[in-house]
Amino acid sequence: MLRLTRLNTSTRIFLSSALFLGLTGFALVLTDFKPFKKIPLGSEKELKATIEGGLADILIARGTASTILEAEMAREDDDSPVGSVDYSSRGGIGYVSVELNPDKWEDGRGKKKQRHLNIHSSSWKLLYTDAIPISFDIELGLGNGDIDLSGLNVKDFDLSTGASSVRLAFNEPNKGAIETMTIEAGLSKFRAMGLGN
Repeated sequence: MLRLTRLNTSTRIFLSSALFLGLTGFALVLTDFKPFKKIPLGSEKELKATIEGGLADILIARGTASTILEAEMAREDDDSPVGSVDYSSRGGIGYVSVELNPDKWEDGRGKKKQRHLNIHSSSWKLLYTDAIPISFDIELGLGNGDIDLSGLNVKDFDLSTGASSVRLAFNEPNKGAIETMTIEAGLSKFRAMGLGN
C-alpha cells in the first residue's frame, strides 16, 4: 500500500529547485543555436578566455584547432539582450571576453538600452581551440553550465558559480599540466568528473 506523508519545507524547496534546474537543463538540449561569432587562429601562442554570465545556460567544449572560438547562441525572444564577444591579441597572447547576458545592449536601431534587472535568459555554445594553451576565468550566475574541457590544453582554470547547476568534465587527459585551478561554488549543484586527467 502506498502511503503519502507531508513533506517538510526544506524537502519541498529542494524538490522545487531540482525540478527547475532539471527543466532548464532540458531546455539547453533543445535549444536552436545560431552562429554568433567565429575567431580564426592566427599567430597566437596562448589564449586568455573570460566568460561572464548572469541568467544564461552555457555549453563549453572543444572545437576545431583552426578556430580560437566559435560562439553560437539562442535567445529567449528577439527583444532580449544579444550578449557580446570581444577579442584582441597582443604579444602572441589572445584575449577573448564573452558577456553572456549584459545589462546594456543595442536595440537593433543602433540605440543603447540599459536594464537594471535583466530577466531574459540566453543559451550559449562556446567551442574553443585545442591548438594552444588556454587560461579560463568563468563567472556564472543563475543557469546551467556544461563545461567539457576534454582534449583542450587548459593552462589555468578559475570558476565561480552562483545559483546554478554546473557539470565540469575532463574525459581525456589535459595536454599539459594545469598551473592553477580554483573552483568556488555558491548555491549550486556542482559535479566534477575526471579531474585527475
